[in-house]
Formats: sequence, C-alpha cells, structure tokens
Amino acid sequence: MFFLLRVAFWLSLAILFIPADPQISAQSGRDVSTIEAIGAAQTTYEDVKGFCGRNPTACDVGRLALDTFSAKARTGVRWVHRQLEGEEAGAPVATGSTRNTVPNGMRPTLGWDAPLPPRPIG
Repeated sequence: MFFLLRVAFWLSLAILFIPADPQISAQSGRDVSTIEAIGAAQTTYEDVKGFCGRNPTACDVGRLALDTFSAKARTGVRWVHRQLEGEEAGAPVATGSTRNTVPNGMRPTLGWDAPLPPRPIG
C-alpha cells in the first residue's frame, strides 16, 4: 500500500516538472501557479487525514477489506511460487542446498576438463 503511495507521489512530482502544451493551457483559460497547487494539495491532505475521524465505520470496513485483499494476495503469491517451482500444493518447501540440484543418478559423466559443445551461430 505504501509502495503505491510513494510511486504516486514521485510520479506526481515528475509530472509537475514536465512543461505543459501552450495550446492546451490556452484552452483552459487560467493557469495555476505552483503555490496554488501546493496549497490545494495541503488542503486535500488535511481533509483526507481527518477522514477516519469523520467516518469511522468506512475506515473499519476499508481496513478489513485491505486485510482480506493482502491475505488473498499472499496466498496467490505462494500458489504461483509453488507452481513455478513445480511443487505440489501440500508438499513442504525444500530449503538449503538441495533445491535446484541435479539428482545423483542424472549427473553428467563428463569430467571438468571436457570441452564445451560448440555454440550455434546466429
């Protein structure tokens, strides 16, 4: 959640420094100064900051929804991770040096000094 807020903040800050198209600015009829924009942002921030004080039920429901969403996201990430690792849903996750190793019966018989096969060109 905080990541999205940070991304939105930095994108907004970057957009502030992009020059506006003069034709579009002329159509709107009025330019907003940087100080006016900062004042509006501060007023909006103060209003949003007091939202939970004015609407405690909405904030409680929002917290529950966010908790449910994050639990579902964690479950989904675990499922995707298991699928990518090729493990069964109920199988314990392997840890340590045994993961992604070649089984003993399938090790190549070439010695360390064996030449590498030629690479295809193209």
